[in-house]
Amino acid sequence: GCSSVGLSTPKKNPVAASKKEQQLLLLGEQHFKQGQFQTALQKVQQVHALNPDNEEALYAIARCYLSLEKYSQSLEYSRRAASYRSEHLPDIYLLMGRTYQQLDDPWNALRTYRYAAGQYPKNAKLQYALGEIYLYLDKLEFASDAFKAAITAAPDDAASHYQLGVLYYTNHYSTPALLSLSVSLLLEPDHARAASI
Repeated sequence: GCSSVGLSTPKKNPVAASKKEQQLLLLGEQHFKQGQFQTALQKVQQVHALNPDNEEALYAIARCYLSLEKYSQSLEYSRRAASYRSEHLPDIYLLMGRTYQQLDDPWNALRTYRYAAGQYPKNAKLQYALGEIYLYLDKLEFASDAFKAAITAAPDDAASHYQLGVLYYTNHYSTPALLSLSVSLLLEPDHARAASI
C-alpha cells in the first residue's frame, strides 16, 4: 500500500540567500542545464551547507537527485523544501509529483498534484500534471476537468488543448476533438502528433 503524502501549509520562513549562495545557485543551474547533474548537485549542496534554510537550494538538490535517478533522496529534499513558505512551491510540488511517478507510485503523485492544484488553481503546469496522472489512472472525466483548468490558466498552451482533443477523440466526441486539436495545431504548428490523428 501507499503511504500518504501528508502535505500541509508550510510553516517555516526561508532565510534569504547571500551573494555567495546566489553565485553557487547560479553555477549549479548552469551545470544542471548542461546535463552535469553531479557537478550541479555539489554546487547546490555547498549552498545548503552555508544556509540550511535556503529553500531554493533544497529544491535544486531534489531536482539534481531526480535527474540522477536517486528518487528517495529527491523526495526527501523536495519534502524539506515544501515545508518553507516560498514562491517556488508550485515547482516543488511538480518535482515531488514527478518523483512519485518515477517511483511508480501514481496515487501519491495524484495526492501531491491534487493538493498543489487546490493551493494554486491557476497554475497551468500543476493542472496539466494533474490531468496527466488522471489520464494514467484512467480517470478520464477528472483528466478532462484538469486539462480544461490548465487551458483556462494558460489558453496559449498547445499541450493542454492537444490532451483534451485526444480525450474527446478517444471518447467519440468528434466536434470538440476537432476543435481542441485544431487549436493545438494553431498554437504549435509543429505539433505533428495532433496532425496524425
